[in-house]
Amino acid sequence: MIGLLSVEPVDKTMVRYSYTGKMDYLIKKMRNENIAYSKAIFVNLTNHSIKFIGNDSHITIPMSGIVLRCKDEINHLSYTGGIRLNSRVLTLTDKLPDKIDGVWYITSFKTALAANRNDFITPSPIRKNSKIIGCKEFFRIKKG
Repeated sequence: MIGLLSVEPVDKTMVRYSYTGKMDYLIKKMRNENIAYSKAIFVNLTNHSIKFIGNDSHITIPMSGIVLRCKDEINHLSYTGGIRLNSRVLTLTDKLPDKIDGVWYITSFKTALAANRNDFITPSPIRKNSKIIGCKEFFRIKKG
């Protein structure tokens, strides 16, 4: 058992999750990022709830009601040796939320890549019979 989970509404778009007891991988990772796990706020900017599946517990992070998306535009550049060469441009379609200490914004991989901010995270999916059933961890996307 992970311990106790308390959910505290911050406002209409944010929920604060506080953990006590044994910490799982996600909480340890957050602490390694120097973020106090009891003060972390996850804002789900996807169009579905996120089911986090830990070793001993399951936590559902509800939709915030705000969906951040990006436009994925593919442009044909040329043919090289008979192979089509394209470029791909990711452009955010909405204004980014303000950066706030202790707040993690959950988005799709493409949206996190387009945002290019270190407070955007994307779920690492768990699949069962080719269907996504939840996530086991989150990743922060860094451009190399």
